[in-house]
Amino acid sequence: DLIKQLKDDKHSALVSTRTYGPTEVTYGRHPGDVNIRGVKPGLSPEKRKMTALEMHEKMAHLGGGFPACEICRLTRGCMRRIIKTVDPYQETRPAYSWSMDLLTLPVRSMQGSRYAIILACNATNCLRVLPIFLRSDAQQQIEEFIEEMRASPFFQGTPYRVVSHIHADKAGEWSDSNKEFQTAMRRLGCLMTYSPPERHERSNARAERSVGLIETSTKAAMMQYNLSECWWQYCMIQSEWLINRLSKVSHSAN
Repeated sequence: DLIKQLKDDKHSALVSTRTYGPTEVTYGRHPGDVNIRGVKPGLSPEKRKMTALEMHEKMAHLGGGFPACEICRLTRGCMRRIIKTVDPYQETRPAYSWSMDLLTLPVRSMQGSRYAIILACNATNCLRVLPIFLRSDAQQQIEEFIEEMRASPFFQGTPYRVVSHIHADKAGEWSDSNKEFQTAMRRLGCLMTYSPPERHERSNARAERSVGLIETSTKAAMMQYNLSECWWQYCMIQSEWLINRLSKVSHSAN
């Protein structure tokens, strides 16, 4: 059965390559899944003694390969083969270009936030979460994010200016018809591009996938520790911290 499965997988990869061009085949529940097993040797002795499943539960249920995990089945669904077409162009400048989307939560967090701006770096797949109280607060948070990134010592001396491009959908708080927001972006030298409303899921797919990853990880962490809904901001920041420090299953950003 294993040999037959391997042959079927090889045949599927060959067919998809001939049909769609170069492809990458991974197994998991989400295209942005991360690998948790590789970090265990470098952690504290207490965490090194944990089983992979215990580590999985401790780390907001990140990492695939646990088909028996009930919480993952409830929040993310079944594991599947993910065939991704490798595009001919991949952004190579870290923190230069970002994809952005807004996540609306059902209740306000303990800090008072109801919304979260999710930004994904188009070169490294690094995520950034910006919780906000009102949708109208989006402009101020984005401006502070750009200024913070450019002032960071990690990006001093780069041959480009970080956060020079953001791709988003045409939400009212940052749309091309919002004159105040457009004026602020021109002042900061950040180019805004937008996906058409009729195909925003495909045109802004990276941001959509990032929202799905951060949302399911947040829900899984809350279910694991039996927390009420108002704890979502704590769990979301925890998920962001973990996702950015664990290696990705997909090698497209390497």
